[in-house]
Amino acid sequence: MQPSTKIGQGHRDQWLAVIAQSGLPLSTEIQGQAHTFTLDDWMRQAEFDIPRNLEREFSWSLIALTAYRNTNHRWLGRDGAQYSTESLLGSELEQSLTNSVCGGTHRLIGIAMALNQRRLEGQPITGVWAEADALTTAAIQLAKENQNPDGSYSVAYLHRPGWTRDLGETLGSTGHVLEFIALAAPTETLSEPWVKRSVRRLCEVLEQCSDVDLECGVLYHALHGLSEYQKRMAPPS
Repeated sequence: MQPSTKIGQGHRDQWLAVIAQSGLPLSTEIQGQAHTFTLDDWMRQAEFDIPRNLEREFSWSLIALTAYRNTNHRWLGRDGAQYSTESLLGSELEQSLTNSVCGGTHRLIGIAMALNQRRLEGQPITGVWAEADALTTAAIQLAKENQNPDGSYSVAYLHRPGWTRDLGETLGSTGHVLEFIALAAPTETLSEPWVKRSVRRLCEVLEQCSDVDLECGVLYHALHGLSEYQKRMAPPS
């Protein structure tokens, strides 16, 4: 990456979030040109630089935080102010999903993963956590209401019905929405016919696009959605 830029990643802390989801421990070493760092160094630097996130897009930061920190975690940023997982969650809840990139699904995914970790810790779902729970529940219902007859999700994501012949666009919207649902929905919801139809349709589109040079982000969200769905429905022994 060029210093002080995001060239190479589409969103702030995106690489860190992807690595966090792979299960690498914080002690993992990262070899730079002149120095050897650890994943913990990277994590602490990301926390320190939260004030530089001028876009206020904390989706990927939340994913990394809830992978490596508890949900009551607090720290000081480079501006001397105190931040917390909860404050970043609150900021995400204030943003407009309709006006957010990819229909707000990135925000919903970060919120869902933070909620999942909160529940694993046995912490109370009150305040902003209760607001996050209500938002994800409503978003799952909107995905269902706006789903296309062929099983794909709306190309307008959660906000209105929408269909296209463009397989790349279909892959993008269906992949993003399924990824969110696979992370946020109760297990019994994942077993419902409408979700299964979307999984089948996503697999069909991937097969139809197997010889097409697709944008890597579209593929990432589609494959990650399928992977998370498989983990939930057929967890490894």
